[in-house]
Amino acid sequence: MHMLFTRRQHPRSPAALAVDWCAEGSLTHYVSALADCSPAGVFVCTGLPKPVGTRVELWFHTEHGTHNVKGRVRWAQSQRGMGIGFEI
Repeated sequence: MHMLFTRRQHPRSPAALAVDWCAEGSLTHYVSALADCSPAGVFVCTGLPKPVGTRVELWFHTEHGTHNVKGRVRWAQSQRGMGIGFEI
């Protein structure tokens, strides 16, 4: 049987959650939607993805309050969005 290998260490779960985000050092905030999430990161749907390596700050608004995390753009696809890896 052929095995399919992936670089992901954590499974992704679908997410339908708004996220407020900005690039590090920028005062411009964007509100976008998440497509999926894992313990290691999220995919942000945006037509304005930042370049790979850009540090970003994200705010998730949930029924349990607002959660703030920092991350870095791991990959980006023009007009689709960007994969963000969380930084601890």
